[in-house]
Amino acid sequence: MTPLDNSSNQTCTGNQGNFFPEARDFEIIGSTINNIGGNVNYNTYLQERTPKEITARDLLLRTPQAPAVFTGRSNLVTEAVNILCETNQVHIAILGAGGIGKTSVALHIMENPQIKGKFAGRCYFIPCEMLLDATALVQGLVQAIGLQVTKGKDSLKLSLDYLKGCQRVLLTLDNFETPWNSKDQSDIKNLIEMICSLKSLAVIVTMRGIDGPGQIKWHKLGGQSGLPALELGPAKEAFFSFSSDGDITIEKEDPILERLLIQMDGMPLAILIIAQLAKRLSLKVLMEQWIARRQQF
Repeated sequence: MTPLDNSSNQTCTGNQGNFFPEARDFEIIGSTINNIGGNVNYNTYLQERTPKEITARDLLLRTPQAPAVFTGRSNLVTEAVNILCETNQVHIAILGAGGIGKTSVALHIMENPQIKGKFAGRCYFIPCEMLLDATALVQGLVQAIGLQVTKGKDSLKLSLDYLKGCQRVLLTLDNFETPWNSKDQSDIKNLIEMICSLKSLAVIVTMRGIDGPGQIKWHKLGGQSGLPALELGPAKEAFFSFSSDGDITIEKEDPILERLLIQMDGMPLAILIIAQLAKRLSLKVLMEQWIARRQQF
């Protein structure tokens, strides 16, 4: 599906509380959504389950595809592509709350033909939610690039030497809040600043919050507060795209649908959930349950 431009001046705002009790299959807390719009992978990362050695296979299995449902974000992708193509060294921070679509935007930037042309296949995506410290992050970098570490060689030095020798490299560090918020933050800070100092390297970082990591000049995509909520028009497009494989007869101008979408704060993850629930529950029931749940808090 081709990304849609914003088609409404209305922005979905409201009070997003807990989701509906019927949404038992949608576990959100402690999880990350890897691909909103296609097959959705919900992966909970627990420290005791993290492998001691990160492999290329680990990274590949955690790397999502650019989602098919991607509405209201084409202007952000265009902004990032223009900056990356016009500047030799630039670092982009895609910030915001969980479920706002940070990873989706990063993936669509990397899939852009202009980006693929400029970086000539040297675009590396690292899912940092599985990298809990600086050592694991270096391992992830080595495996993402495809370097072979021989006995007695330092992995970090090998990675930096390789990157220094490249003309252009685009590195995407997805869900960077995981290593950043670890007890190893000082080492992570030194590492990300070291990486971003390389003249050949452009970095995209996605993470929760309103500030990028370290003492780095980040271009904040979407503004100082991070990615904005989806406006009502794109939110509707996303809803109907998510629910297109179900037997749903809902009009686009249905007032209950609009009220629900406004309550969802324009969050792609929340819209995905109500679209899935709408395949078996009426909008009236969903709205009643939303109101009932909200009154409990």
